[in-house]
Amino acid sequence: MIYLITQFKIFLISIIFIFLGGCSTRDYSIHKEKYLVTIKSPELKYSDMGTISKSDEDVAIELFAFGNKILDLKIESLIYINGKILPPSIFYSKYLQTDYPEDTIKNIFMSKPIFNNINMVNLENQFTQEFDSIYYRVSSNETFFKDNNKNIIIKFVKQ
Repeated sequence: MIYLITQFKIFLISIIFIFLGGCSTRDYSIHKEKYLVTIKSPELKYSDMGTISKSDEDVAIELFAFGNKILDLKIESLIYINGKILPPSIFYSKYLQTDYPEDTIKNIFMSKPIFNNINMVNLENQFTQEFDSIYYRVSSNETFFKDNNKNIIIKFVKQ
């Protein structure tokens, strides 16, 4: 009986390591650039220099103040914020107090269209989307998202 319990513990620990190990194997060095990042929501308030690193499908944001990392945000199939692992729906409800589609925050930080391209207007070297209380603009050096009803602003400017 003790042998079975020990084997089960080893199995469980192995599964945990596999799960957590999968979180750290992304290669974000494909596109890594410095930005001035502003994130303002009911629960998040940051405006500092940092890096946004992108892989083909995921994005990582690191913000620094006085040389210390103050925000570590990885947006993959799950969202990792300062060591906490959350499904997108929980992240949105806890930190943004909203119920956006799961890919919204990732698309914003990847500078891609949101909400299935609704009301998208292509201009020279940029696009905009405007609907309900949301205004979203992406240009070559700046991405700006604002939801007036939810009091959310996400802005990052390439340095």
